Amino acid sequence: MKRAAILLALMLGACASAPDDGGYARVTPMMRADFAHDSAQQVLAAEAQFAAAAQRDGQWTAFAAFAAPDARLFVPQAVNAQAWLRGRANPPVAVRWQPHRIAIACDATLAATFGAVQHADGRNGWFTTIWQRQTNGGWKWVADNGGIVSQPITAPEIPAIEVAECPGAVGPPRFVPAHDFIGGASRDASLLWDWQDLGADNPNSGLRTTMWIGTRYTPTITPFVER
Repeated sequence: MKRAAILLALMLGACASAPDDGGYARVTPMMRADFAHDSAQQVLAAEAQFAAAAQRDGQWTAFAAFAAPDARLFVPQAVNAQAWLRGRANPPVAVRWQPHRIAIACDATLAATFGAVQHADGRNGWFTTIWQRQTNGGWKWVADNGGIVSQPITAPEIPAIEVAECPGAVGPPRFVPAHDFIGGASRDASLLWDWQDLGADNPNSGLRTTMWIGTRYTPTITPFVER
């Protein structure tokens, strides 16, 4: 619960700057699961377009094109992605990646993808990307990080979709954020993300997401650690 309280360090006045809900306000409670699943497919489509653009237009060109203005990269310290990418030359061969899982908020204003990466030098890796619905209804990534693994990560037949429970009578509380908090939340606070920095050599450092499951939060997509 202590971690959930810290993660819910979200904005008492967040509604004024929250992303567009994509039509969620007009969806009946019985249809919300279908709405979230349909929105998850939109995010997976955006991920596929992002990956294809990296091959077609260049790796960093694609990263900049699909990033929100305030997106963060971790290299390994947190930096503004657009500033870091501006003028950066694309590598001769872009990385390739495929999403294996997606977690999405009940209101479909925030999602997180996890998947496998193949580097041009033959190394394998993983990635986590946080996606936020924009005011035009589209999706942009707001945080991205990953790591290297010794063996390729086994791909599922289709990406798994996890949908957060909609807040009800027992809903998530709200807390004032710490000044150094790096993270965010869906508009309904059913999906949270944060950056855990335990040092560059600690495999548990990285982006984490936490999902509301009706009465409490539970971790969903966390830094990948090889077993």
